Amino acid sequence: MGIRLRALIFCALLFTDILSQYWNGVSSLFLGCVAALAWITALPAADKVSRNISLILGSVGLVLFVYNRVPLEVVMSSFGENIGVLMVMTLVPLMGTVIELGEYNDALRAISKRVKSPTALFVFSLVLVYLIGSVLLTTAIALVWMVLVPAVLQVGKKPAEFLSDCLPRGYDASLLWTPVSPSMAATLSATRTPWPSVFAPGLVLSLGVLISAVVTELGTPQLKRRPEADRVVADPSTPVAGVTGATEGCVCGGTASGAATSNRVADPTAASDMVVSTMANPERRVAELAIGLLSFIVAAASLNLSGLTVYQSMVPCVLIGVLIWAAYLRKLPQACRAIIPFFAKRVPGLSNQFVLMIIAGFLGRAVQIACKNTRFSFLSGLPNLGPIGFSLVVSLLVWGSAMVGIHPIIGTSIVYSIVSPYAGRFSGLPMTLALLLGSCLGFSISPISATILITSSCAGGNTVDVGLKKHWKFVLLSWVVCSACVPFVVPC
Repeated sequence: MGIRLRALIFCALLFTDILSQYWNGVSSLFLGCVAALAWITALPAADKVSRNISLILGSVGLVLFVYNRVPLEVVMSSFGENIGVLMVMTLVPLMGTVIELGEYNDALRAISKRVKSPTALFVFSLVLVYLIGSVLLTTAIALVWMVLVPAVLQVGKKPAEFLSDCLPRGYDASLLWTPVSPSMAATLSATRTPWPSVFAPGLVLSLGVLISAVVTELGTPQLKRRPEADRVVADPSTPVAGVTGATEGCVCGGTASGAATSNRVADPTAASDMVVSTMANPERRVAELAIGLLSFIVAAASLNLSGLTVYQSMVPCVLIGVLIWAAYLRKLPQACRAIIPFFAKRVPGLSNQFVLMIIAGFLGRAVQIACKNTRFSFLSGLPNLGPIGFSLVVSLLVWGSAMVGIHPIIGTSIVYSIVSPYAGRFSGLPMTLALLLGSCLGFSISPISATILITSSCAGGNTVDVGLKKHWKFVLLSWVVCSACVPFVVPC
């Protein structure tokens, strides 16, 4: 199916959802029908794994609907359950246009070159992608990868291994509190918990994830200084592993050999040529970037506090934020010209996300209806486990399902539908934090999550090696540490 037709249908769906956020005249049935059409359109363009998973889970949902004799109107409406997530996933990366126009990546690259030890660089990388990812979402992984390659080479490490260890963990930690993430939007939509009540405890838990990310690597070769004599010095004429794209489906290897160049430790002096040496005062540029990102978060939080939902807050924040930031840079015409190609090229390239997110809402609704007529007696004792035990069980169900190939957002919908009738006193904020923790960790090991798909593309490896094999120890440690912190951040 043509890319133009797919772009038209996808954009029509997003526009319909944006309209439905502010006008009650858009029926859920109409939105669901448009979403179903988008799902059918996306299937041929999705990769084989995403397409098969979507078809299997869609079949399961359909069987549940038929078994429970659900009216056709409800079945069709369920296709639109998760469209708000897709809206956020599509619009928020628009902020990346001003990051590129402002040349902030060059300033970050210049700052990163000042970090001389592997441990300090590991922490710097975690914090950098954590902060940028809280606004730019998965786009931040490719952006920060491109920025940090010279610094990683400078400390004698292999970018594909070093950055694959830290960037997914840092980005996923931000998902515990940032109001712009699709997982946050989906979780709050299910639990009906206001975002302001999640921010503080989510922020604390995210720090636990960051600490766990560092502790997991203590004593490993990644954090040890490499003797100068042991470093592999590449031919200066060899291309240094870099980044050729910063969106979904990017290839960050820099050459056709992919993994080979990514794993090579080149001469740091050759890598230093990637840094813009003529940049004056990079600290000022970095401060501008920090203020801009912080302003975006504050604006989104303020709108949420005023009574708008997470979805309603994102639209004005993104569109107005891009225009104001571009005007400050005196590049408003360039930003406006970049918006049209963004939708024409990026949106139709999100077929994997569309087939997974649409079917996540479809299946979640089917499971929710089925659970109304089904009792899971073994879950009746959940409240008796206390806050720590409750968090351990619920989050395990989410990231455990992600480990076997169920997308974390789909897993969140399923687990909430099953567990919510038995949550008791933990049905509010504790449930929300447990689901967020599960999805946060699930994104680090799921072979089909955007986090791992982008990281594996940058590293030139497969999603199992880059995901589950690299991060299973980190997931176990974060799971225990963060669950143990729940009683201290949530009044139960």
